[in-house]
Amino acid sequence: MKKRILSLALCIIMLFSMNATAFAAEDTEVAAVADEGAVTFEVTPTPYAAGSNRHSIGSLNAFFGEDDLVAESTIGSFTIRSSSVPAGATITKIVVTSSKSSGSTGNIVLYVAKDEDNGDGTFDRYIDNQTWASSLTFSDFGNYGLSAAGTYYVQFASTRYSTGMIAAATLKNVYVTVYYR
Repeated sequence: MKKRILSLALCIIMLFSMNATAFAAEDTEVAAVADEGAVTFEVTPTPYAAGSNRHSIGSLNAFFGEDDLVAESTIGSFTIRSSSVPAGATITKIVVTSSKSSGSTGNIVLYVAKDEDNGDGTFDRYIDNQTWASSLTFSDFGNYGLSAAGTYYVQFASTRYSTGMIAAATLKNVYVTVYYR
């Protein structure tokens, strides 16, 4: 009787000390036998928690010549190393926040790009754009199963309303947050 209880207790302790992610993706039932009947434990594997990785780009500047209607900004970039995110983490969305300098007039379109390694030494570049607002959410990056690790780029194109003197457009305090699961 004592051996049976000790054996049952050790089985239960080992069951709870195992990492739940080691089980298959399907629910697993484990039955433990006791004197009065069977007790069933349901173990559901839990995926790693969703997270985010935030990067400061600083300021992006675009300069208009005297007769230019469109100017492209400098390119800001950053890299998320594979050691900074869980293995297999994929992008769910990218959020960019910024403020526009008071002298920046006209329409500004913000571009976000990510290089994706194809595993054969070549890369694809995924690009999305939106008209500037102080906070932009790029959800399309979550549709492709892209790795959270890799190199990201941010740039904007500004269109001014009329030609004239030399001018500049600036986005300040640009932050890019990559959300992943």
